[in-house]
Amino acid sequence: MPAPQEAMDMQSNNDFAGGLDSGLEFIRASAAWAIPMYALAVAPTALLMLPIIADVARQRPSAAGFYCWLLLPAMVWRWCILAVIQQRVCWAITGNKDARLLKWRMFPLIVARLSLAVWVVWGCRLLLVTGFPALVLSALVVPTVLDAPTISWKHIFRPLLGGLASSSVWRHFLAIMVTFLVVYIGIIGTMSIMAGMVIPSFAGISDLRLQLLLRSSALTMGIGLFIWMVFDLVWHVSSAILFYHLQSRQTGADIQFRLNGLRGTAA
Repeated sequence: MPAPQEAMDMQSNNDFAGGLDSGLEFIRASAAWAIPMYALAVAPTALLMLPIIADVARQRPSAAGFYCWLLLPAMVWRWCILAVIQQRVCWAITGNKDARLLKWRMFPLIVARLSLAVWVVWGCRLLLVTGFPALVLSALVVPTVLDAPTISWKHIFRPLLGGLASSSVWRHFLAIMVTFLVVYIGIIGTMSIMAGMVIPSFAGISDLRLQLLLRSSALTMGIGLFIWMVFDLVWHVSSAILFYHLQSRQTGADIQFRLNGLRGTAA
């Protein structure tokens, strides 16, 4: 049996589950740098979302609109650092540590992510389901662009189309979505029980302000934001791992992608 620090085989039948497991292991092994970097990436977005949530809860859309404009540079900042994190995953899998890849390809990465963000917004406005493909592709853009020999539509379109048509990618996406919803509903349900039954009956305490706080829309949206930040990191790391596994199968390459020396590579 191989030691924990040795290779992790990504050529298994349970490829989407392997991607999630390997993604969690990568985050755990590289937590010393990955979590602070992700916190730095998401901090501007999270700080801007707090007043937006407060304004939405108070039904002040005009004030929320001002902060939404500031979200654009905050999201670009997040995309750039997420690209760096996903590049580290690419290094761990392929062993290619060409530092120029990210430097010369950051602009097309940002353009692609911005286009997908527009797709998500308008896709969800037209029909909720049509926004999901853009969410799926969002985490596959970085490994696709980094893996392409040259930046061209042909080298980027086919891998993305293959990922979108892969059942493994969709199972991976649905697993993340279902887990997110279960955690969110569980927390909100627990808060409702606390506000409606436990707090009023516990030691005769009946604090209306506390009950209103636990049932407030601002708090529930804030909890959703926090859970999203946790799942966002897992989604992007595991998607990059899954991308290379699918590439090896679709191209017929006899390659076993392994996260060799995961702890040493991540560090």
